[in-house]
Amino acid sequence: MTILLVFAAFSTLSTLRALVTLIWPAAGRTAGDLPVVLLSAAFTAALCWVAWWVRRSADRRRTAGGRPLSDEQWQLAHAIWQRAWLCRGCRAVFFPAGAFQPDAPASRALSFEHFHAWLVETAWHAGATDAATGRSPAANTG
Repeated sequence: MTILLVFAAFSTLSTLRALVTLIWPAAGRTAGDLPVVLLSAAFTAALCWVAWWVRRSADRRRTAGGRPLSDEQWQLAHAIWQRAWLCRGCRAVFFPAGAFQPDAPASRALSFEHFHAWLVETAWHAGATDAATGRSPAANTG
């Protein structure tokens, strides 16, 4: 998203420059350059809209069933996500033996859809439990 905003800023500067030279014809531009200015403005608007859409999508991914995850809960979900293994052939996710504790057995396979819901729910409940006890959710990951 940051790259899109940088491109939008440069595009805005270019559009403003073209607009200024269009307003003051002494700079060498003519009224025939109006489509170029309008096209540049449309491109800038499209870049800003795409950046906004990407940010909105990222925010929606951080929200589970209307319940936003705190930063601690998000870090916990990310730590759990990193320890999971993906089997693309069977479209399942599992945790290998010893993923969280040295003597822990491997988990059973979860479907992609079930894993996502389980992960968010686990992080949300762990964060709610840890808020009540005062412990850090990151300490639960291993």
